[in-house]
Amino acid sequence: MAQSVRELPLFPLGAVVLFPGMPLPLRIFEERYKLMLSDIRQTDSSFGVVLIREGVEVGEPAVPHQVGTVARIRELGPEEAGQIQLVAVGEQRFRVQETLRERPYIIARVEIFENEAADVRPDLVDRAGAAFREYVQTAMGLHGGWSEKVDLPSDPMQLSYFIGGALNAEPHLRQRLLEAADCAERLEGELELLQEGTKRLKEQIDQEWRRTRFSNN
Repeated sequence: MAQSVRELPLFPLGAVVLFPGMPLPLRIFEERYKLMLSDIRQTDSSFGVVLIREGVEVGEPAVPHQVGTVARIRELGPEEAGQIQLVAVGEQRFRVQETLRERPYIIARVEIFENEAADVRPDLVDRAGAAFREYVQTAMGLHGGWSEKVDLPSDPMQLSYFIGGALNAEPHLRQRLLEAADCAERLEGELELLQEGTKRLKEQIDQEWRRTRFSNN
């Protein structure tokens, strides 16, 4: 796995784990992050999104996890009522080497993971894709909907990031997927979470069916 090193402003978030390829809408209202936006627009409009390990989003600098994702701004609105709306898109993963400064916003030296290989058994890709489709269809069934077709990326790495970004799981579980050493490890972890999630959804559907059945008798 090729790596490069750069300095990168960090944006710690309390419940968001960004995967490459996934969109990220943000509402910026703190002055320190308005300053960050002004600074990065002079360069490549990118910053690092990291899940908070200790602390909170607003106020004192939080302690982030070491692995995050580079986000690049795609849409940026004007400041209105003291807030700025933007949409960024995840690009490459990175690992923090060291924190260079914490105020007014965090800047770190990071290793960018480039040209990540996706040497994965085809059966694992097929099983993960099938599990995701069942998960989505079961979730829609819980709310009275149905989708005959769920389109998924054919590339194993993109699939692993797509599933990670779409999974409804606790942030620490999604962070573990982001930190996976390779694509196969990530897909294995996602397969397990998808199977567990689908089982829970089916139990909810069964409970709802029983409740409705008995309430109508």
